[in-house]
Amino acid sequence: VYKRQVSTQSTWEEGAENEEQQEEEDQEEDTSPSNPEVCLKYKTAARFATKVLEEVIEKCKPGAKVVDICQFGDDRIVELTSGVYAKQDKNKEKKVERGIAFPTCINVNNIICHYSPLSDDQTALQDGDIVRIDLGVHIDGFASLVANTIICGRDGQEPLQTKAADVIEAAHKAQEVCLRLMRPGLKNQAVTDAIQKVCEDYGVSACEGVLSHQLKRFVIDGNEVILQKRVLGDPPQKVEEVEFEAGQAWTLDIVISSGSGKLRPGDARTFVFKRLADQTFKLRMRSSREVLAYINQKFQNFPFSIRALDEKKGRFGVSECLKHDLLCPYPVLYEKPGEYVAHVKTTVLILQNSIERISSVALTPKVKSEKSIVSQELLAALERSLKLTRKKKSKKKKGG
Repeated sequence: VYKRQVSTQSTWEEGAENEEQQEEEDQEEDTSPSNPEVCLKYKTAARFATKVLEEVIEKCKPGAKVVDICQFGDDRIVELTSGVYAKQDKNKEKKVERGIAFPTCINVNNIICHYSPLSDDQTALQDGDIVRIDLGVHIDGFASLVANTIICGRDGQEPLQTKAADVIEAAHKAQEVCLRLMRPGLKNQAVTDAIQKVCEDYGVSACEGVLSHQLKRFVIDGNEVILQKRVLGDPPQKVEEVEFEAGQAWTLDIVISSGSGKLRPGDARTFVFKRLADQTFKLRMRSSREVLAYINQKFQNFPFSIRALDEKKGRFGVSECLKHDLLCPYPVLYEKPGEYVAHVKTTVLILQNSIERISSVALTPKVKSEKSIVSQELLAALERSLKLTRKKKSKKKKGG
């Protein structure tokens, strides 16, 4: 979640407060993936997220408008999720909330994240554009997020062999390695180290500030995180050490650049926001209060695009909400022009017997990098199975 990526420790603490609030509400119920019903909801959300991602990829053709693709993705999420748990809608106490956990974003070339524009945006895809697609789905607050990188107009062509191939292949290889390091007993620092080693082997850079978050019910930016790249600064960016355990759900977010990996705000306005559940204020304008009420009812704690609101009323309402810290903005971030950036994201369930990647699509487009993983440590990690073997307790011999 890129708002968190460029934030200070105080902003992470706000996320912790939201997480603790949700945990208090769920304390009498097992809301971890160890609960079969919860696991099914995560996987249902993942199935829809993957399907919508595949359909959105098909829409990314030269000449297609970015806003139309974004709207298509959001509409498909709503359409697919409305068909499950529908029988419970008539009973308010048993109604299962479901829908968009992260709005469809189409990020082109050096625009890296959070581009989900208003309806009057005229940006269109061109042949050869590098396109990063990012979206999320939730069922009853259990979210699955997914992202992938494609090159517009390269269907069925020979494998790409440029620097773009290096970053795309590196991102996918990093995901494969990191999945195998999210084993019970291992720690988040091992994943951070592995991403750095993959980047060294491919001669690319991990983007600064990228965080992979533990997922909780109605929380996509939990306080327990994996830092993609350690950055020395004043103060240095640090995260708490976390040990992976069975019964956890995570996003695994990988963003790799051919450049320095320093993401920065640009000229684009902010389109994506999220309600800060722990903040309250009585807004002055009636229209703003109506907008906030709609956000609370429709999106809960999940991010949304301002396009999902009445755009005129929504702009004014969002503006007043921001003044009083009721919303968290997700700014559009950029890499330097001319650099290649790949983004892959999946949702991971750590279960008793396996590590499961539940939302993803195959590597697209076909790439053939001249680089490869040479680190023996990484090669050994890639050989590890995603199935977890449990140690058998030795039986005591009778009379022993």
